[in-house]
Amino acid sequence: MMVVSQEKHLLNYDNVIEICKTFGNEKDVSIIATTINDDIVLGEYDTEERADEVLEEIVKQYEHEEDCKCDRGYLATLDNFTYRMPKEWRQMSYDIELYRKGIKNNKRVYYNYDGNITYNVYEMLEVAFGENHLKKWNDLSCDKFIKDLEEGYIDMKENPKKYKKYDSPKGWGTYETTLYTIEKLYEAIKEYAEVDGLENVFLEFI
Repeated sequence: MMVVSQEKHLLNYDNVIEICKTFGNEKDVSIIATTINDDIVLGEYDTEERADEVLEEIVKQYEHEEDCKCDRGYLATLDNFTYRMPKEWRQMSYDIELYRKGIKNNKRVYYNYDGNITYNVYEMLEVAFGENHLKKWNDLSCDKFIKDLEEGYIDMKENPKKYKKYDSPKGWGTYETTLYTIEKLYEAIKEYAEVDGLENVFLEFI
């Protein structure tokens, strides 16, 4: 059986020693094939449940191939003996906005601010703001977390060496760009809170 990875690499299943799951940043799950010469990433998925589903599909495809070897009438084409790793859309960054609630219907009224942070600095954010970083403040009013945001921002600003080690190796997310985004978020919260109050300014972080 042949396996085609999400990146279109072709792997002969006969050369595989084992296939396993590994857990990375943002709790994503990779499916890795170990061969005599290398470890090959076959695919990446958002949840362990989805990775388990894909692993089960691989097993079923392999069992199907073994059964077909006994069927002389089966058409032995490459497509019949190939498993293609599902490639799924994955959000690669967080979108950040600030809003207040309408007086009459609580409908969100967005301020003139938007920010974006790549997933690749997930660890950096957790060092500054704790587990689940800014995600845990999604849809909370800013008075609930402004002190923690300020403390994390100041720590990032005063201790660059502490955070630069979490830069993405390929440059897809750096200390400088992350600090800039956090700084602009903090400044925007302060600006809008002067008019509406911290308790009326909400964070959207998705």
